[in-house]
Amino acid sequence: MSPKLLEHTIVEAHDAATGKLDAVRLAETLGFSTEEMAQILKRTSRGLRKNPDSDKLQDDMVRLESLIVRLRYLLDGSIEYVRIWLRSPHPILGGDTPMSCLLERKLESVELLVHAMETGQPL
Repeated sequence: MSPKLLEHTIVEAHDAATGKLDAVRLAETLGFSTEEMAQILKRTSRGLRKNPDSDKLQDDMVRLESLIVRLRYLLDGSIEYVRIWLRSPHPILGGDTPMSCLLERKLESVELLVHAMETGQPL
């Protein structure tokens, strides 16, 4: 577990030397393949492996990281539970998995679902 002051981030997903998010590390932390992360970020897997902390990727990765941190908070601080939740079919998503939404570049659908859970809206 990260120090309390770093609970707003996923420490393992950052390059310690630069502090920037690293797409390959983020993928590994979330149990995603490099190909899945590339699809989510609209890049090639080769490009991600070559330059995983590209400045061009930072905004999209920050948004994804923010979603994961919110989920981790809702799921008792467990990244393992986050991995399970992402790959489990959800009735609000029509039986699709949140991961399939991410792969289809529908991050907003997952963000709205998480927001509903955070605010106690009926699902």
